[in-house]
This record gives sequence, structure tokens and C-alpha cells, in this order.
Amino acid sequence: MIVVPDEMWPADFAERGVVMSAEDVKCHSYWLEEKDRVKADTALECVGILQATEVFAPGSLVAVPSVEQKMLDGDFDGDTVVIIGDQPRLYEHVRQFDAQLQARGIASMKPPKSHTPAIEKSGYQFTRSKQILSATGLVLETYSCLQRNVLAQPLEAQRWFAERAIFGTYEGIHNELKADIRALLQEDRPDGQALHELIARAREDSKAARHPVACELAALLVAELQDWNLQLNSEPAHEQSEVKLHESAINLLSVGIKVGTDAYKSDTGARVFMQKTTELQRLLEQRPGFKSAPYVKAQAAKLHQGRFDVDGSLADLKDNPTLAASVMEASIRLAVEKRILLSALAISAEDDRASTITLSSEQALERARLEAAPAEAQESAITKNCACGCRAFAAGRHRGEGAAS
Repeated sequence: MIVVPDEMWPADFAERGVVMSAEDVKCHSYWLEEKDRVKADTALECVGILQATEVFAPGSLVAVPSVEQKMLDGDFDGDTVVIIGDQPRLYEHVRQFDAQLQARGIASMKPPKSHTPAIEKSGYQFTRSKQILSATGLVLETYSCLQRNVLAQPLEAQRWFAERAIFGTYEGIHNELKADIRALLQEDRPDGQALHELIARAREDSKAARHPVACELAALLVAELQDWNLQLNSEPAHEQSEVKLHESAINLLSVGIKVGTDAYKSDTGARVFMQKTTELQRLLEQRPGFKSAPYVKAQAAKLHQGRFDVDGSLADLKDNPTLAASVMEASIRLAVEKRILLSALAISAEDDRASTITLSSEQALERARLEAAPAEAQESAITKNCACGCRAFAAGRHRGEGAAS
């Protein structure tokens, strides 16, 4: 909520005390089948309690152009915005990375908003127990970690994951067809006739798809199999299908995050998505060279305790195509350059310099005398203890021999 000074209050709303966005309306008694927000200014008489949980001082809020906010997949309801104004090197680094990302034409993967109507099958849903139970299933946390680790892999590894994660995940692809496709993928020399039969079966099974994403994926499966057939016949494949397949895999994880986020307010099918997580996690870790994303909270504890591994972190960031990895790598290298952090190579070099200090003859003699004094004291104590032990052993042996005689 923004408090507007009286002199800046729009004249069109002079009789109104509060102006609300239609996008912020969460429910309405008229929404029987889908959300139907008002498209024009509408007067409302509201009775309720307005509670402020946090107050922001003047100057702490900024207006972001709608084009930029939509490009960031952000909403317009008070989202936190990070502004890089006093860090020119970081700003330039992010700007260059964003330009490269835009040049690749990466589309937004933000899923549409979900909605469960209050009235279904001519009856009012009096309870939200299903949504409350779904919200406790860790779907949001699991899919967030999955997406973070998938995006942290090299692009080739992401495509490998996409090829195996998408087929059979949505409705419209029979389990037997999925198994036969996977079996053919494992063969060194796939049989052309068997591939033709799989294409025909995929076309037939695609007719069973009902969900919009399932229809898209079913068509994508047919296109991918056709491209594979072209490759077997030494004809160039369509790169566009690989891009769509990769985007569909990332979209699947984004939908999983959205399912977990909206589970408390909508019937989003959280249980079905949770059942998929075990297979997706196993598939992700199955590919050789898998590395978890190193930009996690545990790194802050290592920094605080002085256990941050510079060289190991840089190795984990290698071939990671994300902006987070790019910023982290640049920050580590800058910290090493400014000697805020020390790499293993720098520490080793310092140890070598410390072990090869050149001393004058007087300094060497004094150092030898200082190091010899404690050694002589320890040697005298050891000799004294050994002498006492020998005398005690000899006395005991003499008494033993006297008793025997």
C-alpha cells in the first residue's frame, strides 16, 4: 500500500479513500469457472480491517517500468527489486550477461496463475483441507532445488536431462511407448523400421492428450522422433525441436515450483508432481559429471568460519551457464585479486617463501642456539627418566633372583 499525499491524489478518485488493483483480487463470488477480473474502474463499498505489518520510509520504494518487470517475470504487488547502482563492475557484468541471454532468445518460463473455483459440480467447497495438506508436501522446496541444479549443469547436460525427463511425464504418452523409446535410445545402431513404428504409435497416443502442455509435449515427441529419423538417414535435423525440448524441461520444473507455491490456495495436483521428483532427481544425478550448484547458504557459513575453498568453488562453477554462477565466479576472482580470499596456490606460494628465508650467519647462529636450548632440556629430561627406569628395573630383577635362591 502506498500513501499518496493529498496534493498528488488523482482528481478522478477524489471521493475514494483507497484505490486497489484488480490484479490483487484473490477471490470473487462471481468466479464460478475461472478468474474474471474487472477491466474498468469499479466503485466498491468495503468493510474490513486494514493491517500494516511493515512500514517503508519515503525514498525506499521505486517504480519499475512494466516492460522490465515483465521481462524479469515479476509481479506488481510489492516484489523486492535489486538495484545495482554503486557497483559499476557488477552492473557491467550483469548487463553483458543479460545481453547475451536476450541474444539467445530465451522465452519466459513463468507458468500461468492457477485457480480453483469455489463452486464445483453444483456444490460449494466448504473446506480447504486438500490444499492445506498439499502445501505441506515440500513440492515447492523440492522443485526449486531441482531447477537450480538443472540450470547449473552445462547446456549439453541440460539437453540430455530434457530428452529423458520430458517423455512420459505428461499425460498422452503411454508407459510402453516410453519404455520402447528409451530402449531404442540405448542402442548403438537404432533400427529404422522400429523407429518408424514408434513414430506411428506416438501419433496415435498423442490423440489422448487433453492438457494444453500435454498436447504440446505429445506433438513435440512426434517431431523429435522424426528428427531422429532424419539423423539416421544422414539428413540435417531441426535445431528448433531441441530448443523446444529444453524449454519444456525447464517449464516442467517451473510448473512444479508454481504447483508448490499455489498448493495452499488451489488444487494444483501437488501429489502427482511430488511422485515425479524421485525419478527426476535420480535422472539428474545419473549423468556423469553432475555437480550441485555451489551458490547455497552453506557457503556463507564456510566464509564465516574461514573454510571457503576458492579453487574447489571455481571448479564447481566451470561450465555453469547461469547468471548466479557468473557473478559468483567474478566475485571470487576479484576477492582473490584483492587478497580478501586466498587460493590454495597463493597459500602454497606463501609457504614456500616462508621456508626459504635467507639468514645472515649471526642470525642463523642465534636461531640455532634458541632452538637447541629447549631440545637440550627435553633430552636431559628423557635421559633422566630412562636412567631412573633402568635402576628400578635392575633393583627389581636383583630382588627376584635373591628370592629364587
